[in-house]
Amino acid sequence: MKLKKLTALFLSVLMLLSVLPAALAEDATPQHGGMLTVLAMESNSMFPALSSTTSNRFNFSPAVEALGRRNAETGDTEPWLAESFTVDADALTLTIKLREGIKFSDGSDFNADAVIWNFDKLVEYGKASEICSPESYEKTDDYTVVLHYTAWNNTWVDILGECYIYCPAAFEANGEEWATLHAVGTGVSSRYFSINATASGSSLTRPR
Repeated sequence: MKLKKLTALFLSVLMLLSVLPAALAEDATPQHGGMLTVLAMESNSMFPALSSTTSNRFNFSPAVEALGRRNAETGDTEPWLAESFTVDADALTLTIKLREGIKFSDGSDFNADAVIWNFDKLVEYGKASEICSPESYEKTDDYTVVLHYTAWNNTWVDILGECYIYCPAAFEANGEEWATLHAVGTGVSSRYFSINATASGSSLTRPR
């Protein structure tokens, strides 16, 4: 009896393995539309300037990208939305050159005006420390931003590299409350998925 059960189990496994490659191939076919449900930590805002916990970044960062990224091997901050970071220790300035040709998922341009707008929001919401509390900042052309400081700090690049850039046009068109639930940025996730439903303590849904 045991032998018969083992034989039946063995044959069942073989049958499953025989159809698995075909099933995987079918599932691998690109599909347009559908729903992506993300298991994530609790989030209180998809708008970086209103974020009160670092866990929010795990939720909005697939869509909202930062000026820089940390190199996993070296630990150094490298440009991402920025093309370069240039520190002048004597002049106490940090110059950020931005990449050209990037757009937000709503089609609006990523440029110096968008970065300045995000800096303004951080200052407005009491988070100037997230850009190292500059004395002032300005755009010198459409893709260059310069921050002026009163004292030297060797973490300027690391901290500014963690500055996430939200889409100004989306915020202005829909308002602050809407922005807390909708992550709109330059990321691939933002271009292909939009967050339209969140359930506190339960789920976050991205329709494609």
